[in-house]
Amino acid sequence: MEGKFDVSVIGGGGLTGLSASILMAKAGLSVVLLEKSNKLGGLAEEAVRTGVTICHNKNVSKISHNGAIRHILFNNGDKLEIPTVLVAAGPSEACRIIPNATLERWRTQARPLYVPVWTWH
Repeated sequence: MEGKFDVSVIGGGGLTGLSASILMAKAGLSVVLLEKSNKLGGLAEEAVRTGVTICHNKNVSKISHNGAIRHILFNNGDKLEIPTVLVAAGPSEACRIIPNATLERWRTQARPLYVPVWTWH
């Protein structure tokens, strides 16, 4: 493989490397992602092995609650009842599915999580 790139992401096929690569590419940099495996996803496979259930092709239409239980409603009519929900989506998507959420409220109350990414110049 040959080429000239602005940035290389080594060991980058997991969520952190993919996210960093996408952000840098959106910023106009040419990025090469180097992954030792023949597929992307990194520790996503570990999630399956440790008991995380992954539901593919599920589009959330609404989150509602009744006391301590949250109801996640999907566009296809399916529903989950779960006590704790973590919305790992951008502000527009989060405001679409969370009751009474607004972009202004998100800007003032959201506490973004930052994953450290090591860079060398």
